[in-house]
Parts: sequence; C-alpha cells; structure tokens
Amino acid sequence: MINNERVRDVKLGAIYKHEDYAWPQHVGELMRLVSILPCEGVWMETVGGGGYGDTIKFDFLRYASLEEVEEYVEAQQLKK
Repeated sequence: MINNERVRDVKLGAIYKHEDYAWPQHVGELMRLVSILPCEGVWMETVGGGGYGDTIKFDFLRYASLEEVEEYVEAQQLKK
C-alpha cells in the first residue's frame, strides 16, 4: 500500500496519518481513528492521547504502511 494514498473507506480503530495543516502539530504523525463525523471528518488521537477532538477532514487522511502500524502498536504497548 502506498503511504500517501488517500483513504477511501475509514474504519474505527485503524491507524492513519493526516495532512490537514489546520492541525500542524500532528501532521504526518501516526494516529488512531476514534470517531467518524458524517459529512465532516474524523477525530483521531496519537499514542499519547493528543489530537482528540480535532476534526480532520476526510480528504486529508492517508493510509499508514504496515511498518508504521506495527510501530504504533509497539509504542502503544510500551505506554501501558
């Protein structure tokens, strides 16, 4: 899967990146999708819980590679 491919079918709990410069502090950072807001976008959060409540438009979501998802899962496990 291509890293910069635009997301076509969002799934709760999946790991994505975003390119929404309205929220520059998390651009390119791996984030878990926690809420879908129909016709608006999504809410996502980082491993540390940052970014929750920031509405990111669907057009700015990008798929994470398998390696990046594994990295996120490892970081989440270390956090516990």
